[in-house]
Amino acid sequence: MITAEEINKIEKARMELFQCGTKEEAEAVFVRYSILDIEAKTALLNRCMQVQDAYGIPGGKEVTPEAFYSETLNFFVDGQWRNLI
Repeated sequence: MITAEEINKIEKARMELFQCGTKEEAEAVFVRYSILDIEAKTALLNRCMQVQDAYGIPGGKEVTPEAFYSETLNFFVDGQWRNLI
């Protein structure tokens, strides 16, 4: 079961991520909050961008979780998603 402390940590990290404009800034947030799991990083980026479900990289090619995270981070840093929320 997830604790209130963990929820608060995730929310604080999400709020800090929302202010990030570079990959380095985003990675620093993950390190600061000890969020090291690739899937957790991807999920938090998606939550920050208000993405309900991410289905992969266009074109239907199979990708590793690391590659999917990298593409998600690139999209996050690009910032075009900000125009959609």
